[in-house]
Amino acid sequence: NDVDQASNAVVAHTPSPSEKVFNCHGLVVGYVQSGKTSNYIAVASKMADLEYRLIIVLSGIHNGLRRQTQERLQQLLQHKNSEGWHTLTSLDHDFQVPGGTDIEAYLSPNSQQRTLAVIKKNSTVLDRFFNWMDTTKGRDALKTTKVLIIDDEGDQASVETETINPKIRRMLSLMPKHTYIAYTATP
Repeated sequence: NDVDQASNAVVAHTPSPSEKVFNCHGLVVGYVQSGKTSNYIAVASKMADLEYRLIIVLSGIHNGLRRQTQERLQQLLQHKNSEGWHTLTSLDHDFQVPGGTDIEAYLSPNSQQRTLAVIKKNSTVLDRFFNWMDTTKGRDALKTTKVLIIDDEGDQASVETETINPKIRRMLSLMPKHTYIAYTATP
């Protein structure tokens, strides 16, 4: 009940998904070991129910945290509804361009599937992801796609850095319908 209520409070602060264009940025602050990950997994699930098609989790700067986050998201989202989710990343692999598949294949408004990517805040990986999205077909698909970006450990590498912050901002510029939520215990 606590996770349900707390995640409802976060979702309630996001824009109506029926708006033609929106870019919402927010911050969730919680104590260390207070359930922030459970909260953002619940938020991601609820936003997927609101027809957000692309869920991106920026998971810190270390492979171990990225893997742990991937595992929890797969366990609590994908494995509970395997037909409803497609993942662009796996336990052992950060984002790699899917062979021969453009982004628009994952963002079809006719599909009931949601796409999940757990991406480390690493310059090379963020560039690879951006370049995969930044095509004519990708930009067209993103015009109508609601995107949720969860920035786990939002205080780490995302804010006021010369490398990662501009890449996150550049990524958001491709998404006219996005909600960006940073989570941290140390704002």
